[in-house]
Amino acid sequence: FKAKQCESFLTNALTRERRSYLVADPDVLCSDDDENYGGLDVYFWGFFALWPVCVPLIFLALLLSIRKAVRVRRITPLARACRFLWRDYDADFLFWEVVDL
Repeated sequence: FKAKQCESFLTNALTRERRSYLVADPDVLCSDDDENYGGLDVYFWGFFALWPVCVPLIFLALLLSIRKAVRVRRITPLARACRFLWRDYDADFLFWEVVDL
């Protein structure tokens, strides 16, 4: 995850002092003293939980709401918009996209 990955640079050759900067944004110093870096923890863990938990649940809710339309092949505007979730699957295996995630 580049959101939390830091790269260290030698800033003073005499004292061998090094500073680490965020790979995703080199303006952010990787230090708890830097307010930009300290504030990233909330966003990082929020989005870290968002993808593996919330996205499959949202996909499942969408598939549940369009399953009748897909099975009888009467495609509603919502089913058409969600086509990326079900077009590669047979109507009996509609929910494999959620399992595949």
